[in-house]
Amino acid sequence: MNRYAFLAAASLLLTLGASGQEKTIDGANLSPAVQKTVQEQSKGATIKSYSSEREHGKKVYEAEMMADATRRIFKSPRMGS
Repeated sequence: MNRYAFLAAASLLLTLGASGQEKTIDGANLSPAVQKTVQEQSKGATIKSYSSEREHGKKVYEAEMMADATRRIFKSPRMGS
């Protein structure tokens, strides 16, 4: 699946399945694994913010970014712990 299709799908899942309290975090405080994943997924985009929340007992990280004048959100429960 190409990166933009994945980001669009992740954004839709965020909209439909958001639960828990979202907390803004500083990107410098992300684990190296999370930082690497975000860098890989955000090539060509500008990161606007990072956040985290608990969903179904697991910590989920989100990176909001702008690419081609479009807001995109990368969300993955597999990023970090």
